[in-house]
Amino acid sequence: MYKLAGLLLVILALVLIVYQIIPNAVLTHVLPTGVFQQISQQRESPATPTLTPYPLPNLLPTILIIPRLKISTQIEHVGTTDTGAMEVPSDASEVGWYRGSAKPGQWGDAVISGHFDTPSGKQAVFYSLSKLAKGDEIRVLSEQGIENTFVVTGVDSLPYTKFPREFVFNSNTGVNLNLITCDGVWNPMEKNYSKRLVVYSTLKL
Repeated sequence: MYKLAGLLLVILALVLIVYQIIPNAVLTHVLPTGVFQQISQQRESPATPTLTPYPLPNLLPTILIIPRLKISTQIEHVGTTDTGAMEVPSDASEVGWYRGSAKPGQWGDAVISGHFDTPSGKQAVFYSLSKLAKGDEIRVLSEQGIENTFVVTGVDSLPYTKFPREFVFNSNTGVNLNLITCDGVWNPMEKNYSKRLVVYSTLKL
């Protein structure tokens, strides 16, 4: 009787040992090298949450910086003229943020314009704007020293008479900054350039 009970205990012990060994042996054999270790680590350690970038506070812009063009200038806040056109900066060495557009760093299209040249033919703040290329950075400082960095995504030279105002000012497809200046040929009769240069950029994440 006692011998039978002892034998049953030995058999039970062997079953438990086999049960513990086989699963690990099967996993180690089936999975590629390193995968089992990765799975174990993922189960033992909680995943680190990924931070999602978000637009910065809703503050008025004060300074525009374009490192590649060596530009660092004050930002005026401009509205529209009696004809509904965007006002231009009063100082050729400064730029103007259109108050009817988004603030830089907020959802939508922030629009900043600058003169190409002066009435005397002297180069103005955005004379070399066409030299910007995809990947270049543009920085905007706002109130309280908050800084937004944008990355250039494209450059367009568009006919003034067919300027896509809605696309440039209200595309609402992200957190964008669009820079505008004159381009093309000067028309002395109309006192206007034939084109507008637009540099598109989006918030750096």
